[in-house]
Amino acid sequence: MLAVTVPHAEVELASGLCWGAGIAGLEERGGVAGNATLVVGTDDPDALVAALGSRWPIEPVVEDQDLWVDSWKPWARAIRIGRAMSIRPPWIGPADLDSDASIDLVIDPGRAWGHGAHPTTAMVLELLVQDDPWGSEVLDVGCGSGVLSVAAARLGASRVVGVDIDRDAPPVTRRNAVANGVGDIVVASNDDVRAIDDRFDLVLANIGAATLAELAAALADRVGADGSLILSGLLDEQTVSVLDAYADWEVVERLERDGWVAFTLVRTVQSSRSSSSGS
Repeated sequence: MLAVTVPHAEVELASGLCWGAGIAGLEERGGVAGNATLVVGTDDPDALVAALGSRWPIEPVVEDQDLWVDSWKPWARAIRIGRAMSIRPPWIGPADLDSDASIDLVIDPGRAWGHGAHPTTAMVLELLVQDDPWGSEVLDVGCGSGVLSVAAARLGASRVVGVDIDRDAPPVTRRNAVANGVGDIVVASNDDVRAIDDRFDLVLANIGAATLAELAAALADRVGADGSLILSGLLDEQTVSVLDAYADWEVVERLERDGWVAFTLVRTVQSSRSSSSGS
């Protein structure tokens, strides 16, 4: 674990860069002299240090990992995605929600990332609802707690495959799928997305800017001929560099919230024609 000291005015920027580096979790604490301390959990400290550079002081910190991982729970909240869906942790009951959503998801992230309230996750959920995955086959890359996988299944997807490099993620995704009545639709594993042969109607990837760029070819290759990509996990300032990696795709939907962005991409006409003529 690492502690990053940042001015209060730069907390959002620093947090975004940390999430973009693929961290496991982050807790903001009060600091001194106008600063805040971000306590960051990561399996790859070198990647985090590279992402932050020398902009802010970084120090190692030793804490009880179990207590730290669970420290967010008292502040967890339910969210709603329009009239289509509400998402809540199991310790918030349906009676506590002011929602007339048609789908009520109960997500317990356990030790995996994501309970639905982060702006990147909420925006992907909004785009997923717009895309209407009824009858579709969906791939969720970086499935974490399974909130996107379970949401896709509850929205009518016929098959959902979730993958994540975090070994804690697949069992949590499977438990949440069973708890929400879609255990027969959602499968999850630690498979590398580059090793998957299947093609999907819809590919979801909420995994950080650097990883979105690195996996661009693999993600694009997982999308069927008339399918689409929903990408998030990046800050607005990272948009150009990420979209440069998807040169054969065009943005058909774009959302922005708290400095984060999410996109729905489809293949360009030229790219589609080229693929057809080469087959």
